[in-house]
This record gives sequence, C-alpha cells and structure tokens, in this order.
Amino acid sequence: MPTRHCPIDLSRPEPPVSAGHLRLGGADPRGNRLDVTNRYLTWNGRPFYVVSGEFHFSRYPPSGWEDELRKVKAGGVNTVATYLFWNYHEEQPGEFAWDGQRDLRRFVELCGRHDLQVILRIGPFVHGEWRNGGLPDWLYGRPLEVRSNDPAYLERVARWYAEIGRQVQGMLFGQGGPIIGVQLENEYMHAGAPWEVVDPVQPTQWITAGRDGAAHLKALKRLAVEAGLEVPLYLVTAWGAPIIEDETLPVLGGYAYPVWVDDPGPSDYYLFDPPADAADRARPPERARYPLIYAEMQGGIQVRYHNRPSVPARSVEAMALVCVGKGSNWLGYYMYHGGTTPRGWHGFNHERLHPQLSYDFQAPLGEFGQCRPSYHALRVLHLFLNAFGESLAPMDTVLPAGSRAIRPDNASDVRYCARASADGGYLFVNNFQDHRPAQDLAQVVIEVTRHRSPLRIPQAGSLTVAADVCFILPFQQMLADARLEYATAQPLTRLIGEVAHYFFFAPEGLAPEYCFAADTVRQVTGAHDQRAAGGCLLVTPVVGADHCLEIETAAGRLVRIITLSRAEAEQTWQGAAWGAERVVVSPVELVFVDDGVEARTAAAEWAMTIWPPLSRPVATAGAACEQADNGARSVLSVSSPASPLALEITPFSPRKLIVRLPAPLPADLSEAFLQVDYEGDTGMAFIHGRLVADNFNNGLPWVIGLKRFESELQGGELCLVFSPRRTGIIKNTSSQLAGRAEFEGQEELTVKAITVVAQRRLRLTI
Repeated sequence: MPTRHCPIDLSRPEPPVSAGHLRLGGADPRGNRLDVTNRYLTWNGRPFYVVSGEFHFSRYPPSGWEDELRKVKAGGVNTVATYLFWNYHEEQPGEFAWDGQRDLRRFVELCGRHDLQVILRIGPFVHGEWRNGGLPDWLYGRPLEVRSNDPAYLERVARWYAEIGRQVQGMLFGQGGPIIGVQLENEYMHAGAPWEVVDPVQPTQWITAGRDGAAHLKALKRLAVEAGLEVPLYLVTAWGAPIIEDETLPVLGGYAYPVWVDDPGPSDYYLFDPPADAADRARPPERARYPLIYAEMQGGIQVRYHNRPSVPARSVEAMALVCVGKGSNWLGYYMYHGGTTPRGWHGFNHERLHPQLSYDFQAPLGEFGQCRPSYHALRVLHLFLNAFGESLAPMDTVLPAGSRAIRPDNASDVRYCARASADGGYLFVNNFQDHRPAQDLAQVVIEVTRHRSPLRIPQAGSLTVAADVCFILPFQQMLADARLEYATAQPLTRLIGEVAHYFFFAPEGLAPEYCFAADTVRQVTGAHDQRAAGGCLLVTPVVGADHCLEIETAAGRLVRIITLSRAEAEQTWQGAAWGAERVVVSPVELVFVDDGVEARTAAAEWAMTIWPPLSRPVATAGAACEQADNGARSVLSVSSPASPLALEITPFSPRKLIVRLPAPLPADLSEAFLQVDYEGDTGMAFIHGRLVADNFNNGLPWVIGLKRFESELQGGELCLVFSPRRTGIIKNTSSQLAGRAEFEGQEELTVKAITVVAQRRLRLTI
C-alpha cells in the first residue's frame, strides 16, 4: 500500500489578536475581568477556554440540582447554560411563579457554589421542544405580533425580563455572582415552532421566525439592560440570523442526526472546513472581529415520533474535537444534561411530536442523571481543554492544501488540521463520519513544515488512523524543560508541582511514541524502549496506569509521564481532593465533594489509582479499603458487597406490566435505575394513574430513575404500558353517528428484560 503523505505548512505569520473593539466584557467586585478579543475570551488578561453544557433546571427536580451540578463539573464543564421558559413562569398573565422546580435563583446560587459560570437564555422565544417555544398561550389570542418590535409585544417582554432581573439581582458577574452572559432570543429569523393552543391533530399555526432583524435584538437588549441584566457577554444564535454588530457574540451549533430531516445523509460537521459565522462569513482569520464559538453542538438529540435516531458517543466526541481543531475557543453542548418536562396549568409542556415528558436527549448525563459513554468520551477532551486551553486558545488554525475538496461521503481521505503558534501546537485528526461506515487508513505520515527544520510524524514508519477514531497529537512543546518534538499519544491532563506529571493516552490503533530533542533529556527510566536517531531520543512506553516514565531533563528536573490506554483515559477524573489537586483513574463514577471523593457504583469491588500519592489513609463507611503507595502514586482497592434489589414483576395484560419494589430503597443508594429492554413502539410508566415517564423506542434500553418516585412507590406500584410497533395500514371507517380508525396489519411487542441497577454512594475521606 502506498504511503499517505499528509503535508501541512505552518510557516505563515500568525494572525493578530485584536482587543477593545467590542462593547463587551466587564469586571466583578473582586477586580476579576472577563473580556473578549477577536480570537478568544480572557480572564484577567489570560486566555480563557469556555466549556459549556446545557442543563435546564426546570426539567429536573430541585432536590437533585446540586448533585447533578457536581457531575457536570466532574465532566470538565466550567459553564452552565439554561433556558428560561416564559410560559412556565407566567402561565396566567401577571401571575409569576419562581418556586420549586421554577426556582431560578437557587439554581444559580448552586452553580456559583460549585464554581460554575452561568449563561441565561432568556428568550422570549427559546424553542427547546417546549410548548409554543416558551411563549405563553395567552399571547396567541391578543392583537399583537410576537418576535417583533410591536409595542404591545415588547411591553409584555419588558415585564418578563423585569421579573428575571428581580430574581437574579446580586447574582450577576458585576455583582460578584456567576452569571457571565445572557442570550437574547433564539434562532431569530431562522426558525419558529407550532402554536400548541390550536390544531391538536396537525399543527399548521406556526410562530413566526421574526421580522425586524437586528432592530428587534437591539430592542431586546435595551429591555434586558433596563431590567438590570447587565453582563459581560450578550449572545445570539447566528445561523441564518442577525446580530447586533460589536455588541453581541454570534454563536454556532450543529446536529448530525437531525430529527427534522427525514433522511439525513453524511454531514459536513466532521470535516475540517474553514469556519464561518453570520458575522464573519468569508473573512480570513486576520480580519475576524469575533471569536469562533460553537455553543450548541450536539450532546445527543431528542427523538420525534417518526424520526428516532440513536446518536453514537463517538459522533459527539468527534464533532467536538473537529470544532476545537477548526479554531473554536468556546465549546458548548445542547443538551449536556437531559431532563423531564414538567406539566403546566394547560397540560403537557412538550411539543406533541415528542414524548410528552421525556427530554432525555440522549445527553451525556441522561434524564435521570445517568452517565452515558458520551459523558466519559467528552471528559477526555475537556480534561485536555482545562489543562492546556490557555496555551491552545491563541493558536491559529491551519488547514492543509486540498482540505476544501474533501467531501463527507469520501471515506479514503485523511482529515486533519493543526493549531499552532511559534512555540508549538497540536495536530487534529478525525476518521469518524455520520451516516456512512468508516475504514482504517493505513500508511499515514504527517509532514509538518515549520520555520525550523521540517518535522515528520512519525520519524520512521507510519501511522494507522483507525475507523471511527479521532485524536490530538502534540508537537514541538516543552514538558518542563524537556523539548517534546512530537508524540503519537494524545495529551490528557497534567499536574504541576515539585514534580510535573503529564498524562497522555494511546488512541486506538496508534502505537505511542515520544520523540524528545536529545540534548534536553539526561536520562529516561521506567518501563520503555528507547533509541537515538537524528538528534532525537525516541521513547516507546509501556501503556497503563501502573507504569510511569521518569524523565530527568538536561537541567536536572524530574518529569513523570503516564501513558494510559483509551479505556483508562475515559476513567480519568480530576479535581480537588484530600488536600491537593488530584488525578484519579477509576472505573466507577466520581464527584468531588468537600475535599474528598464520592463514588457512585453498582460494583462490589473496584480499585482507583491516584496521583500524587496520598500522605494519609483513606476510608469510607460501609466498605473495606486497602491502600498501597509506591512513592509515585497510590492505589486504593475498595470492597463493598452490595445487596441486589428484588423486583416483583406481574403481567396484567399483553401490553401492561406491574413492577413493585417490596422494600424501601437502601439509604446509601444514589440511584436505582430501572432498565426496560423492549421491542415495540412506545412505553409509558404510571404511578397511581399518573404518567411519570415515557419513551419512544429507538433501540436503546429505556431507563427510569426510581429515587425521585421513592415515596410514591412505597406501598404502590409502577404500571408499564407498551404500544406495539405496527406494520400495515390505518383504515378510516364512519357511520352517521361516529367515525373511527381501525388498524389492519401486524403488531410487534416483546418485553425482553426488566432489570434494576442499584448505584451506591460511597464517600471516601481522610
């Protein structure tokens, strides 16, 4: 097979960074400043990489907000975006509700407590698959035009904004709070939504997409400021929409599995194509006025009745990595945390095309807080961005010649780009594509042209880019004072202390190799092979958390490099625990609480590896812990045999099953996940005749968290009702008195298994 030569020329001048030209930014009472350049945001003058995730507080019980925010933070997210649904807070004109699941202020306070910044998406129109896109029903029958500068409409918007302003006073960034931004409207002059107050069978009355362009956004911003919502950042969705020049940040989004398209083909979201947005379209980087912000990338997708895609975790990771490679310095997900849409005064709050309650969205954190494979895959990328984002943000994106000719349906091209500065950079490679199979790409050699001598990666031999895999490779960077010319391992995170720890992992299909400038390294110890060639020291490590390379630099400093497997990288967590910043490799879910770690697991036995090593023993109530320390790391083995939960399942009819929990749930459970594996059309769950969960089957197990229903289930039962999948026709019959529809054809319904996964909560403290 011939070698696939992949050249990229990084010798062009770096585009300039411009600051002070936008009417954005601000300071808090402690003197911290958040500002915006044309390339990235800055925090106290230093580049700041934003990782945001959408979490709708109105779609999750308030008793669980704090725990879920801990999971969001443990996932590497530093900013929470949340919609405000006008018609949930003002269901009747002039009657506002901010209690319980509507308690915006408490949610924002919890975000601040856990060092999470907040973006409020205040509408008035928000969409979000919510009834009327969030507009109150009572607007429909009034003589006004929504999403316009109609004075009667703006009068009511002003009242809505004023209520929001009252709720968050003292919580804005300039007041010392966590709210750094406000999004005005959503998809303005691009998309509408059905008015759910009419046409229950076939919605034909649609909310307008808007009519007054930037003038309407200016009116909304004026009303927001008058309501006290003064923040450093004002944002607008920029796909097909106007902006307020120099006063709002245009944000982009993308979904590769859109349910509003019946037969989607391969999308261009997985190509390293030139970035463009509504304000900077066709402008070269040196003339860009705004940073590239991808704030609404797919975290999953909400199913519709007629379109029910399953979104692979690999697709979410690959799209995010491509966005970073293309130059984005703000990476955000819709949704990052799923939820359940509450009922309102008028009934269900969902659009009728979707499940009436479930807004799971196949998100990294699901409707009941379950951690999905995409949560772990994205955390790998987020750890990198949190550790290296400050140096990454100023790096220019360089596309190879011919990148514009690559098409989504071509599986044989190597897709790559670089982000680089004078000091080094990163190569981004992606071999995932939606809606078509990928293939392994062998014999790949990347040839980097720099102002210095050219760089061949790898120095000898070639790479294989495995199907469906994406990765980041560093080049010409300093690890302390050891110069790393390149690595065929992806940087994960680091701990900077007396001894610097750098964590990498081996992407599937790649043999990890570190190429050091030989004159910067005195010796290498640990399990490895090494050879010298062309002024370089080539080091091949043994992969795994149990192994460590110790690099003694020419200046006498010690650097430790841990090369993890991909599976171990997805089990890596980082946070403050046991008196220090820690990196932990653990197969069970972790959150960081009160300078300790809390594990969430159904496993009876498991072990975690901890850096830096612990100075004192760790213990937990209700489990046995064994601790081993070797000077470089600690290994903590935990044994805690769990008692399985017993389910009583009684068939009532071919389409109804009764599920009972005969005993109270144990107090140490964080959650009990009921998993329903069935083949059919839809599922509904009732308690005392009340619908509490629903599902449109898309081939994935239906998961219901039982903890939120614990009190109702004591002495009660969960009634599962299924609808079969049908193949045939619906025939309308009628008489002088009535009409009805009859089905003719085949029906398929099989409940294959119902199980429960009891996830325990264990606090590990010194």
